[in-house]
Amino acid sequence: MLIMDKIENEKLTRTYRRVDEDHPVDIYLGYSEDNFPSMSIYLEGRPVKVNSSSAIEVELRKKNETSVNLTFKLLDKDKLTIFYKFCEDIIESTRNAKCSSYLAYIIARWNKWRSMFKRQNTELLTENQVVGLIGELLFLRDYMIITYGKKDALISWGGPSKSHKDYEIKDTWYEIKTVRQGASKVKISSIEQLDSNLEGNLVVYTLEATNENVEGCIRLNSLVNELLIIFEEFEMMSLFQSKLIEVGYSCEEEYDNYNYRFINRTIYTVKEGFPRISLSDLIEGVVGVSYDISLENINKFIRVI
Repeated sequence: MLIMDKIENEKLTRTYRRVDEDHPVDIYLGYSEDNFPSMSIYLEGRPVKVNSSSAIEVELRKKNETSVNLTFKLLDKDKLTIFYKFCEDIIESTRNAKCSSYLAYIIARWNKWRSMFKRQNTELLTENQVVGLIGELLFLRDYMIITYGKKDALISWGGPSKSHKDYEIKDTWYEIKTVRQGASKVKISSIEQLDSNLEGNLVVYTLEATNENVEGCIRLNSLVNELLIIFEEFEMMSLFQSKLIEVGYSCEEEYDNYNYRFINRTIYTVKEGFPRISLSDLIEGVVGVSYDISLENINKFIRVI
């Protein structure tokens, strides 16, 4: 049974059920009396300080002289997907863990996860930033992972670290641009985005804004949750989350006001003859340039895949 099902099965009764009779640790999943998804763990040890996050309340209570009860309660329902993954990680990582103290092990594991639930910024992304991030994540999900595998695709995503290209991998690169339906041009924000001795790719996503939250529409929070499920291993999920934090994203309900319909994706090969400005084109004293490229004039560079 999935972790989600084990937790939700206890919602009506607001009770807990042990996850596995053969598990070396007494771990229970369910709902707290005040109606929050929770994981409750009974362990040998003594109370120590454990920090909560804004999304998850952590409580460590003394049970008797030699044991404690450690509870993780999800307060922010928007982070359910991450919470399920956290519970699964604790359950599976402790199943075969060789450690002298399960309490210390679980607390250390929680401290690694805590940054995933912590809001790093006070400002929301602008709609243009939301649209740009959607394009990069769509390409990660629908092309990079399929072409290069999950690990290499994720490592190659350089957008959040302000790299010159959105994706650089092996002997090629990809720069992602997202435009609205009807756009006739794309903006290149810096020379470095398309300047390279290697043949690369300009990827243009066309989206249409919609007020309707219909099946198939694209929303940033939902797209992030899909990728969190894909990056199921803890290390990859942690790396993905850290990259999202770098770009300024945290799961906020305001982003659900932005709904888009996918129109198309076009990949252009950037090679000799492609209209672009290179560093070698600049005269002395010019230190930065942004420019627009006409989409109509680069049709001959379209890749058929």
